[in-house]
Amino acid sequence: MSDLPKVSGILCAGYGSAYFRVAADAFLASTYEGEVELVILDNNETPIKDLIPNDPRVVYYHCDRMPVGALRNLGTSYAT
Repeated sequence: MSDLPKVSGILCAGYGSAYFRVAADAFLASTYEGEVELVILDNNETPIKDLIPNDPRVVYYHCDRMPVGALRNLGTSYAT
């Protein structure tokens, strides 16, 4: 167990998925030695759950449409 703080990334995946997987993969490939988690908030009308990386560090939520600021706030509330 590292003494480094846990880092939670918030990824808002609304309005399309063109760069979603690139962003998720880049976060998960980080070289940070502490614990990390990626909180994904998907507010697309058609969920993109099939694009979610199969990784225990990823937490996925499908939610209603809302402004990106509200999504970030929601993601922060889910982060551990």
